[in-house]
Amino acid sequence: MEIQGLQALYAGHKSVKALVKALQDGSARTIFAEGLCASAAPLLFSSVAAACPQVMACPYVFVLDDAEEAGYFYHDLTQILGEQEVFYFPSSFRRAVKFGQRDAANEILRTEVISRLSAGHRPLFVVTYPEAVMEKVVSRQKLNEQTLRLRAGERVDITFVEETLRAFGFRRVDYVYEPGQFAVRGSILDVFSFSSEWPYRVDFFGDEVDSIRTFEVQTQLSRDKQEEIVIVPELAGYVQGKVPFTDFLPPETVLVMKDLFFLRDVADRVYADGFSAQALMDEQARTEMEEAERHEKLRADLMLVDGSALMKGMLDFRRVEVGNKPSATPQATVRFHLTAQPIFHKNFELVTRTFHEYLEKGYTLYILADSAKQTDRLASIFTEQASGIGFIPVDRTLHAGFADDDLKACFFTDHQIFDRFHKYNLRSDKARSGKVALSLKELQEFNIGDYVVHVDHGVGKFGGLVRIPNGDTMQEVIKIIYQNDDVVFVSIHSLHKVSKYRGKEGEPPRLNKLGTGAWERLKERTKTKIKDIARDLIKLYSLRRQEKGFAFSPDSFMQHELEASFLYEDTPDQLKATQAVKADMERDRPMDRLVCGDVGFGKTEVAIRAAFKACADNKQVAVLVPTTVLAYQHFQTFSSRLKGMPVRVDYLSRARSAAKTKEILRDLADGKINIIVGTHKLIGKSVKFKDLGLLIIDEEQKFGVVTKEKLRQMKVNVDTLTLTATPIPRTLQFSLMGARDLSVIQTPPPNRYPVQTEVHTFSTELIAEAVNFEMSRNGQVFIVNNRISSLYDLEALLHKHVPDARVCVGHGQMPPEELENIIFGFVHYDYDVLVSTTIIESGIDNPHTKPVRFWQDVIAAVTKKHPEILFLAEAFTRPGMMRALSYVGFTQSHCYFPWRNTKEELGKYLETTNGDDGYYQHNTFWPTTPDILTAYVRDNGIAGHAVRAVLAAMGSPSWGIYNGFELIENKQRPGFEEQIDNEKYEVKVRDWSAADKYGIAELLTNLNRVRREHPKVFSYHNLTVLESSDPNILAFARHTPAELTGTDKPETLIVVVNLDGHEAHQAMVHLELPDYGIDPKWGAHIHDELTGRDFAWSWDNFVSLAPWADVAHIFTVVHED
Repeated sequence: MEIQGLQALYAGHKSVKALVKALQDGSARTIFAEGLCASAAPLLFSSVAAACPQVMACPYVFVLDDAEEAGYFYHDLTQILGEQEVFYFPSSFRRAVKFGQRDAANEILRTEVISRLSAGHRPLFVVTYPEAVMEKVVSRQKLNEQTLRLRAGERVDITFVEETLRAFGFRRVDYVYEPGQFAVRGSILDVFSFSSEWPYRVDFFGDEVDSIRTFEVQTQLSRDKQEEIVIVPELAGYVQGKVPFTDFLPPETVLVMKDLFFLRDVADRVYADGFSAQALMDEQARTEMEEAERHEKLRADLMLVDGSALMKGMLDFRRVEVGNKPSATPQATVRFHLTAQPIFHKNFELVTRTFHEYLEKGYTLYILADSAKQTDRLASIFTEQASGIGFIPVDRTLHAGFADDDLKACFFTDHQIFDRFHKYNLRSDKARSGKVALSLKELQEFNIGDYVVHVDHGVGKFGGLVRIPNGDTMQEVIKIIYQNDDVVFVSIHSLHKVSKYRGKEGEPPRLNKLGTGAWERLKERTKTKIKDIARDLIKLYSLRRQEKGFAFSPDSFMQHELEASFLYEDTPDQLKATQAVKADMERDRPMDRLVCGDVGFGKTEVAIRAAFKACADNKQVAVLVPTTVLAYQHFQTFSSRLKGMPVRVDYLSRARSAAKTKEILRDLADGKINIIVGTHKLIGKSVKFKDLGLLIIDEEQKFGVVTKEKLRQMKVNVDTLTLTATPIPRTLQFSLMGARDLSVIQTPPPNRYPVQTEVHTFSTELIAEAVNFEMSRNGQVFIVNNRISSLYDLEALLHKHVPDARVCVGHGQMPPEELENIIFGFVHYDYDVLVSTTIIESGIDNPHTKPVRFWQDVIAAVTKKHPEILFLAEAFTRPGMMRALSYVGFTQSHCYFPWRNTKEELGKYLETTNGDDGYYQHNTFWPTTPDILTAYVRDNGIAGHAVRAVLAAMGSPSWGIYNGFELIENKQRPGFEEQIDNEKYEVKVRDWSAADKYGIAELLTNLNRVRREHPKVFSYHNLTVLESSDPNILAFARHTPAELTGTDKPETLIVVVNLDGHEAHQAMVHLELPDYGIDPKWGAHIHDELTGRDFAWSWDNFVSLAPWADVAHIFTVVHED
């Protein structure tokens, strides 16, 4: 049955006839329609239009309570009446009015409504909401001045039209792709008016308008013929002379609303908020005049009306109120006896019982659905249950169902029966200029010289849009330049054959040569490789076919019930993928299917249906995901979708406590858990399944090689379903799952909004604006930063600039219970903003958690009262420990230089620390402390400390000297892993008071002087270990060439150290003179920074070092002018 059948049915309703009579009478200025609920009002007024068309000779404006309610009301009206007579009148702002961000698509819809009201189009239904009607609009006089009307057959000069469009502010382009543009090609004028969602093509024959058509932006092909069009420029820019929307309405207009006083209160609140200071800062004006204009556009008194003015304007019109109670005593009341559709929560026992009750009372059941598949599913469920329920399917749906006691009819919606989300469609979805301007807009953004690919001719350079003769006219074409400056001209109608070249970054492609056949041969080679891949697939396919697996049973009625209750309508690809997966599961060989689809295309729903099918045969399902957050999100998704079904869903991740993990593992082994969602923990040795039947892998490309090898052992005879938006390369696919069967979901769901990615420099205002925007739409924000120490600064920044935001901080080094509470709180909307490190996404189990947690608590407690205190962390060359410490929030982390290392170890260590592979690069330094008072004096004398100080100061890009207090463990044992259980600490005083008498203070002063006087040599990638003949003599050079010093001279430092703290040593040190900018003919003039002596060096040089007096040489090379 068509939904228009319900319109005809309702037109015979006695209350509808009474309303028609009251509207025709005209004496009743206020009418109250009592008892309306759900989607009865749209059906009612569409039936009034069918019952008495003359009543619709005046405009009807429906003012709903908010934008969402207006969207659903508009959807219901268009389902019945179509889009020719029903128009949506939104606010011109993208979100809350106070932010002042205009939406071009909404401007088109507002202009379209105003133009139709001005032109007197009837019938006309306008759906709107308070924020939209309280915005002022241009006056009729201004609109008439800025309107150009063209009619087929009238005589008008095309030059006059072009001049008028320029005066209106339209911009001439080669091809029209967004509102406010026009193009002239010979006798054809293309123009995109702000009063239409489609651009117009006007064909002139001399001075006469021969024909007018709308056309598609993407294809540039004509659509519908028009007799008359109205061209209107963008009206948002006009500030002066604006009038309230109610002043623009014809006096015979009928207003339909729920509560007049509610509308007044909303308007007062929005007017009081006005435009925020942030809205004024969003756009920087170039001149004082522009600044003044911008302030004019964001003045509430010029752009908006307050509640009392809005209410006063509305009282001048006839009103029909459809709320719970009238705003004042109505002059006429029409009563309806309706009941809203019950909430069933997918409980089919309740559905069956309720439907039987209505049928026994003599009611007729109408089930409304957008898809015949949905009503077929419902019919099959009733058939399997042998319920004997019969209903009339209706081919379109309304937002909310209801039962009418007068008509003895139930108009129920299938999405409410199955608890499925219902999304409305708006005209602005089509009108958004950014969406419809596809290939042509990309073409406009091409620059001369960009590389493009033509499917027939290969890679060439974009030469721009040019005009070439085509008969008696000039035709615009794309110019592509190939090798030897050969040129191909491509018609605008062959745009689909041209695409932008995408290849390796920084590597320009080789241009193809026309007429050689090279491009065709390349395509043939590619086809051959594809055939090779296919051959490998067939080989794998045949091997897999020999294995035997479990054949699942056909779909049960519960499976039908689950699929019918999907929140959204299945896309064709999604339905096809679901059927393919279920068909694979019902075969007796293991399934190995990869489902590819973009984010939000419905891959998870396919997985849920497959999982339930496995559970229906008492098999367990494992869902493997890469991150802790995703594990909980999937757990929630699976739980909500399978609510009321006889399955138990749980999840495993690092966010679960040890006790809970133990309980889950026990229940999993006993078969009490049907579906387990988890991170890499799922493939651990401790996880045992009673009877695993299906393995689902989400985001498979994020798992490492070790994980994949374990998966191969885990899934020998288990059905496997892999989900991904970005499939990994072929070889890895083969190693994991054979890539045998492939399902691709290419069709996006209706009304899916694209993800927008923007790159900006750090800006406090930008962050505050983004957070405010999300909060204004009840959204949430996830801020990712790579260091824990900065998270709390970001939190403070947010509290300062967005004081009403609820902010939480989470990172991977928190105790699991605390992290779990934060993640769950964020998911359950206890917080607006989550500030975290990327480690929260990786689910890393760090073995060094005890000292990490201890230091977190210490740092947090101390810095809260004493923010001036710095915390330095030290590590004994342990990369894992260093990384753990860097996450905690220390001011600086550093590595001690252990003097006991051999010459070979030190040589490697120095180069590593000064290169890209160093664990301690940039954020660390090698310090020296007054250890002359501790073990270094006992074991090696003063020389041990002196050697360490020289190596630390000269061998590291950065270093430090500290004193004061040090909190250390009271037992130093070799391995860090052995220390993590030792939580007894003691305070050691680092006291430099005795340093003078040992000469250490003088040495450290000299080391600091050398670093200060030669800063250019202490950078990265400039250290080279030199050849020396004695195993106890370590020599290295630091050299920065002249082009990097900024002084036109190179800087070179040579360090020679005696590693033996007890004996003197001599050695020959080799210096490759040309490598350091030294002329071998003259040799090097070097100066010892510690003793002040000067030497002459050549290729091989003799050095002698005592344990203390000459423990080290630090030479600077004097480069002569």
